Amino acid sequence: MQGAEKTPVYEFSGFRLDATRRKLLSPAGTPVPLTSRVFDTLLYLVQHQGELVDKATLMQAVWPGAVVEENNLNQAITALRKALGEKRGEHHFIATDPGRGYRFVADVNTDNGEKKSISEDRSRRRAFAVIGLVLIGLLLAGGYLYFRLQGAA
Repeated sequence: MQGAEKTPVYEFSGFRLDATRRKLLSPAGTPVPLTSRVFDTLLYLVQHQGELVDKATLMQAVWPGAVVEENNLNQAITALRKALGEKRGEHHFIATDPGRGYRFVADVNTDNGEKKSISEDRSRRRAFAVIGLVLIGLLLAGGYLYFRLQGAA
């Protein structure tokens, strides 16, 4: 018999986002009032922490099957920034990529011990890129030597 999979509680900068109970608690432990759509927006961004989420994808996730204007999303993001205590020009939680979308930039932990850190993700991607470039360099050098030796023979 399989157990029910537990939905994690996400933690970031002292906030606790409980997806099952649909609650956001402040660092002081008090509930932060959010409308349903604003909560869904935050949850989606937190679940995709560090990723650029384009506006169309976010609107489809929060308002599935509904025809809504981009202004609805802008209002939800503004409400989130206010609820999280961000001031104009600050990007402690949500960064905007103008014309493209949004990125949740705070480090996120889950109650199952998983930690998502943007700096770790960047380091991992950088390491893979370096390894890939080294392999390409080795292949090119090997090919050059092979053809060079073939021409000498």
